[in-house]
Amino acid sequence: MPGPVTLSPVARRFLEVPGRYAVIATLGADGSPHQATVWYGFDGDDLFINSRVGRRWPTDLLRDPRVSLIVDDSDAATGREGFVAVQARAIVTATGAAAMRDIQALGRRYGHTADSWQGQERISFRLQPLAVTAYGEVA
Repeated sequence: MPGPVTLSPVARRFLEVPGRYAVIATLGADGSPHQATVWYGFDGDDLFINSRVGRRWPTDLLRDPRVSLIVDDSDAATGREGFVAVQARAIVTATGAAAMRDIQALGRRYGHTADSWQGQERISFRLQPLAVTAYGEVA
Protein backbone atom coordinates (compact mmCIF):
# COMPACT_ATOMS: atom_id res chain seq x y z
CA MET A 1 0.00 0.00 0.00
CA PRO A 2 1.18 3.55 -0.63
CA GLY A 3 2.00 5.77 2.32
CA PRO A 4 -0.51 8.07 4.04
CA VAL A 5 -1.49 11.43 2.59
CA THR A 6 -3.10 14.49 4.15
CA LEU A 7 -6.54 15.78 3.22
CA SER A 8 -6.19 19.01 1.25
CA PRO A 9 -7.81 22.09 2.83
CA VAL A 10 -10.45 22.02 0.04
CA ALA A 11 -11.32 18.36 0.67
CA ARG A 12 -11.37 18.91 4.44
CA ARG A 13 -13.75 21.90 4.17
CA PHE A 14 -16.08 19.86 1.94
CA LEU A 15 -16.07 16.90 4.33
CA GLU A 16 -16.64 19.13 7.38
CA VAL A 17 -20.02 20.40 6.10
CA PRO A 18 -22.63 19.14 8.59
CA GLY A 19 -25.12 16.52 7.49
CA ARG A 20 -23.15 14.87 4.71
CA TYR A 21 -23.06 11.09 4.78
CA ALA A 22 -20.36 8.82 3.42
CA VAL A 23 -20.63 5.57 1.52
CA ILE A 24 -17.84 3.14 2.30
CA ALA A 25 -16.80 0.09 0.34
CA THR A 26 -15.08 -2.88 1.94
CA LEU A 27 -14.02 -6.28 0.62
CA GLY A 28 -15.72 -9.48 1.72
CA ALA A 29 -13.83 -12.68 2.49
CA ASP A 30 -14.57 -13.88 -1.06
CA GLY A 31 -13.34 -10.58 -2.55
CA SER A 32 -16.81 -9.23 -3.28
CA PRO A 33 -17.40 -5.53 -2.58
CA HIS A 34 -19.78 -4.40 0.14
CA GLN A 35 -21.10 -0.84 0.50
CA ALA A 36 -22.70 0.88 3.46
CA THR A 37 -23.75 4.42 4.31
CA VAL A 38 -22.00 5.68 7.43
CA TRP A 39 -21.55 8.69 9.64
CA TYR A 40 -18.00 9.99 9.82
CA GLY A 41 -16.02 12.39 11.93
CA PHE A 42 -12.47 13.64 12.24
CA ASP A 43 -9.54 12.30 14.24
CA GLY A 44 -6.90 14.97 13.65
CA ASP A 45 -6.16 14.85 9.92
CA ASP A 46 -7.80 11.44 9.53
CA LEU A 47 -11.46 10.42 9.35
CA PHE A 48 -13.10 8.05 11.78
CA ILE A 49 -16.14 5.80 11.56
CA ASN A 50 -17.94 3.67 14.11
CA SER A 51 -20.21 0.63 13.97
CA ARG A 52 -21.98 -1.94 16.01
CA VAL A 53 -19.75 -5.01 16.29
CA GLY A 54 -20.91 -7.91 14.11
CA ARG A 55 -22.06 -5.92 11.10
CA ARG A 56 -20.51 -6.90 7.80
CA TRP A 57 -18.36 -3.87 7.05
CA PRO A 58 -16.48 -3.77 10.38
CA THR A 59 -15.95 -7.52 10.12
CA ASP A 60 -14.52 -6.95 6.63
CA LEU A 61 -12.18 -4.23 7.93
CA LEU A 62 -10.90 -6.41 10.75
CA ARG A 63 -9.82 -8.94 8.11
CA ASP A 64 -8.72 -6.53 5.35
CA PRO A 65 -8.13 -2.87 6.31
CA ARG A 66 -8.54 -1.48 2.78
CA VAL A 67 -11.53 0.83 2.50
CA SER A 68 -12.87 3.36 0.04
CA LEU A 69 -15.11 6.23 1.12
CA ILE A 70 -17.02 8.75 -0.96
CA VAL A 71 -19.02 11.79 0.08
CA ASP A 72 -21.13 13.13 -2.78
CA ASP A 73 -23.00 16.42 -2.89
CA SER A 74 -24.11 16.37 -6.52
CA ASP A 75 -27.57 17.60 -7.48
CA ALA A 76 -28.99 16.66 -10.88
CA ALA A 77 -31.74 19.28 -10.58
CA THR A 78 -29.25 22.14 -10.44
CA GLY A 79 -26.42 20.52 -12.38
CA ARG A 80 -24.06 20.89 -9.43
CA GLU A 81 -21.42 18.18 -9.20
CA GLY A 82 -19.04 17.61 -6.35
CA PHE A 83 -17.57 14.77 -4.34
CA VAL A 84 -14.57 13.73 -2.33
CA ALA A 85 -13.34 10.14 -2.56
CA VAL A 86 -10.81 8.68 -0.16
CA GLN A 87 -8.91 5.42 -0.38
CA ALA A 88 -7.71 4.54 3.09
CA ARG A 89 -6.35 2.02 5.53
CA ALA A 90 -8.63 1.38 8.51
CA ILE A 91 -7.04 1.08 11.94
CA VAL A 92 -9.04 0.02 15.01
CA THR A 93 -8.84 2.87 17.50
CA ALA A 94 -11.50 2.07 20.08
CA THR A 95 -13.78 -0.58 21.49
CA GLY A 96 -15.85 -0.64 24.67
CA ALA A 97 -16.47 2.66 26.46
CA ALA A 98 -14.19 4.66 24.14
CA ALA A 99 -16.09 3.44 21.06
CA MET A 100 -19.35 4.33 22.81
CA ARG A 101 -18.04 7.89 23.30
CA ASP A 102 -17.17 7.98 19.59
CA ILE A 103 -20.69 7.01 18.46
CA GLN A 104 -22.16 9.57 20.86
CA ALA A 105 -19.89 12.25 19.35
CA LEU A 106 -20.96 11.20 15.85
CA GLY A 107 -24.59 11.26 16.94
CA ARG A 108 -24.18 14.87 18.11
CA ARG A 109 -22.43 15.76 14.81
CA TYR A 110 -25.45 14.41 12.93
CA GLY A 111 -28.02 16.07 15.19
CA HIS A 112 -29.17 13.03 17.16
CA THR A 113 -30.03 13.69 20.77
CA ALA A 114 -31.29 10.19 21.63
CA ASP A 115 -28.65 7.84 22.98
CA SER A 116 -29.98 4.67 21.34
CA TRP A 117 -26.58 2.98 21.39
CA GLN A 118 -26.50 2.08 25.11
CA GLY A 119 -25.81 -1.60 25.63
CA GLN A 120 -24.35 -2.10 22.16
CA GLU A 121 -20.85 -3.37 21.55
CA ARG A 122 -19.22 -0.73 19.32
CA ILE A 123 -15.95 -0.42 17.40
CA SER A 124 -14.23 2.66 15.94
CA PHE A 125 -11.82 2.84 13.03
CA ARG A 126 -9.49 5.66 12.03
CA LEU A 127 -9.25 5.95 8.25
CA GLN A 128 -5.71 6.85 7.28
CA PRO A 129 -6.01 8.38 3.77
CA LEU A 130 -3.77 6.88 1.09
CA ALA A 131 -5.29 8.77 -1.86
CA VAL A 132 -7.81 11.62 -2.00
CA THR A 133 -9.76 12.81 -5.03
CA ALA A 134 -11.80 16.01 -4.98
CA TYR A 135 -14.04 16.63 -7.98
CA GLY A 136 -16.31 19.44 -9.12
CA GLU A 137 -17.71 22.10 -6.85
CA VAL A 138 -16.11 21.01 -3.60
CA ALA A 139 -14.69 24.40 -2.65
